[in-house]
Amino acid sequence: MSGRGFGEMLLPMKAIYGLKSDLSQFLGLTPEQVADQLKSWGITAVFGGYENQELVAALHKQRISVYAEIAIFAGEKYWKSHPESRPITDKGIPLEKDQWYAGVCPNQDWLREEKLNQIRTLCRNYQVDGIWLDFIRYPCHWEVKQPRFDRTCFCRVCLNKFQKETGIRIPNHLTSVVDTAKWLVTVKKDEWNKWRCQQITSFVQQARKVIKQENPQIVVGMFGVPWREQEVDFNYAIIEYIAQDYRALAKEIDIFSPMVYHKMCGHEIGWITDITKYLADLTNRPVVPIVQACSIPETIDNMEFSKVLTAGLAEPSSGVIIFTLDYLNKENKIETMKSILNPKSEVRSHKL
Repeated sequence: MSGRGFGEMLLPMKAIYGLKSDLSQFLGLTPEQVADQLKSWGITAVFGGYENQELVAALHKQRISVYAEIAIFAGEKYWKSHPESRPITDKGIPLEKDQWYAGVCPNQDWLREEKLNQIRTLCRNYQVDGIWLDFIRYPCHWEVKQPRFDRTCFCRVCLNKFQKETGIRIPNHLTSVVDTAKWLVTVKKDEWNKWRCQQITSFVQQARKVIKQENPQIVVGMFGVPWREQEVDFNYAIIEYIAQDYRALAKEIDIFSPMVYHKMCGHEIGWITDITKYLADLTNRPVVPIVQACSIPETIDNMEFSKVLTAGLAEPSSGVIIFTLDYLNKENKIETMKSILNPKSEVRSHKL
């Protein structure tokens, strides 16, 4: 395989997201030539491409790690096949789709088991060096300047599970979802928020157990929402809406990757470094932010992209992931990337 074994990474990680061997820049190239080209760019890790065994072997030969990403609590297909997975809001109605995004209830036992089985299959069938969990949260389409906030989930499964696991009984006179939700987010706010965070953390714990049972050296990563437990970030929405408790998650996650898409979220470039430092200090774990190369919703020219990569790699960052390879090619940003990643720079080995 890689010659160094699973779990031994090259830090700082210099990764691209969305590797596909059929992308235009790789047409006609052998797996070895693809790996050579990536190495010449300064790339030390890729997300994707793990289905192609010959490509994986070529990447590992060049000491390029291969990672997989798996979406957990999202997908409109589940709304169709399992209507009970569609979250119920505090207004007592099913969650509405937000542009392309359709979140699902994190407390459906069948879904949690299905995702664990997918992770197990991924570990067994593919030679991946790490697995990053994505959409590992309660529903929110956050990748915009002003997100739409919906309090969820108040389905019967969630309400029953909350009562069973906390010992807190919902008063009999609260017969509507609206009244029950209001009581939970006011009278029992702390207990409700803590329990919701535990639902996310418990799945991560289960996923880690599956991964490490299959291969202890596979790295467990997580794509996280780039908000702090602070009023400035939508009034503690990371806990009250997203339910990602980074302190608790730090016990289960090897590497955190906050999705610091500054243009989508309406921030200056310095925000990338601020979030990275905050998360590194909070979790005491390696943090490798994922930054955007795509010009969404506004143009990111090469000068700005250069600054984005520099911010992503700034201390205490343990590297950077670029979203996505396809956009690097479409927007002619590969040479800019190469100039920052510096393929001749020395990388150091780090055992997780």
